[in-house]
Amino acid sequence: MKLFASRQQWAVCALGGLVVGALGAWFADALHWRQATSSEVQRGRGIYVNGLDNVEPIQARMARQPNTLPALAVRCINCHDRSGAGAEFRAQVLSRENLLAQMPRRGGPATRFDAVSMCKLLSTGIDPAWIVINQTMPRYELSDSQCRALWAYLESEQP
Repeated sequence: MKLFASRQQWAVCALGGLVVGALGAWFADALHWRQATSSEVQRGRGIYVNGLDNVEPIQARMARQPNTLPALAVRCINCHDRSGAGAEFRAQVLSRENLLAQMPRRGGPATRFDAVSMCKLLSTGIDPAWIVINQTMPRYELSDSQCRALWAYLESEQP
């Protein structure tokens, strides 16, 4: 019994299987990023508020600079606020609503953040709309688990 009538049908089925497999892996990875524990949220809060992962300082550098910055200089809270207080003098508010909202940022098209795009921005300085952020923001060297923890905190309702 012949399963495929032509090589073209076989190729279409093979391509379809690859696409389904890739989508399944992508969804599984996306779900992995979304499941946060309370300890992960607390770890992310430590990164955000103190520039520390437990007691270890977070590694970051200014764009195009070789020297690692001290932990006090790389705290997210130095420039970003979660409440919006004093927002006219600070960088983008890092509230859950602001990060997840589909909106234009830095003159680009409307985008929204997710864990992957946030981690990409932190390490490369490129936002979801492919716009390079200001060079005054440090470029972070976060592990996947550190970035997941920071995202879990930003996505949480905690102040």
